[in-house]
Amino acid sequence: MSLLPAMMSFLFALLLSPVAIRVGKKIGLCDVPDGSGLKIHRSPIPKVGGLPIFLSFGLALMVAPIVLRFSRQEAWAILLLCLLVVMLGMADDLKNLSPLVRLSGQCLVSILMMGFGFMIHTFPVVTLNLAFTGVIVVGAINAVNLLDGMDGLASGVSAVCCMAFGCLALYQGNRFVFLLSSVLLGALLGFLPYNSHPARAFLGDHGSTLVGFLMGLMVVFSANETGSLAHLLGPLFVLGVPFIDTAWAVARRVRARRSIFTGDREHFYDQLMRKGFTQRETAFIGYSLSLGFGLLGVTISVLG
Repeated sequence: MSLLPAMMSFLFALLLSPVAIRVGKKIGLCDVPDGSGLKIHRSPIPKVGGLPIFLSFGLALMVAPIVLRFSRQEAWAILLLCLLVVMLGMADDLKNLSPLVRLSGQCLVSILMMGFGFMIHTFPVVTLNLAFTGVIVVGAINAVNLLDGMDGLASGVSAVCCMAFGCLALYQGNRFVFLLSSVLLGALLGFLPYNSHPARAFLGDHGSTLVGFLMGLMVVFSANETGSLAHLLGPLFVLGVPFIDTAWAVARRVRARRSIFTGDREHFYDQLMRKGFTQRETAFIGYSLSLGFGLLGVTISVLG
């Protein structure tokens, strides 16, 4: 399994990110503090991270069939799905779409994904497989988006998850998941220096939803290696940090009788910063928790 595509993705992201930041400033694609209390940064920050990540991931994925042996059709299908996710997220960044429109678009992308044949086969009933695939992918999209509430957290946690998926792919001999995880890891590491505190760029909704979509896709591909329940639970545990944070957010908002789509500053990282941890320290705690869940997920898959 070659790391050349991952190295290319890293270099592309490292070089493209400053260009995206300049473009974001020029066209006004910035996250501007609005006094609502939901934004903790004090000056406008370009929310352009999804662009270099998408371009780096896409370019490396297109080169990969030359280096590795796998179907180019799968690569094109994944890039088309990624493009749709990025376009939906970019529309949200520009126009602030309603939660219903966002969720409907994400569901349509997941349906198209299953139309390409990308779905789990864990359960004996096809309907269950379809339903769980949709929940996993849409859930991962929104989980990473909710995690993107402070400098470097979502991108760094996602990078740790990619490492776990890569280890799992090596154990399973799953070359395609290894390719996806390593190329996305390269893109995230190339962008992370610009996203770490103090951030010069944010992922934006188009970036966080893209990363979440690819994470959900890796769960689906990893679970299909054997089709057993343990091999579905393992990849799900890899995404333990974003999934648990999202489940906590939903429960918290339901308990308070507020819309689950209403933002707040009660996530685990907010709680840590209120206890006196800096953004860098909080991000490191998030990375460490993600590493623990990643090891647990790989262990469950190996023992299962």
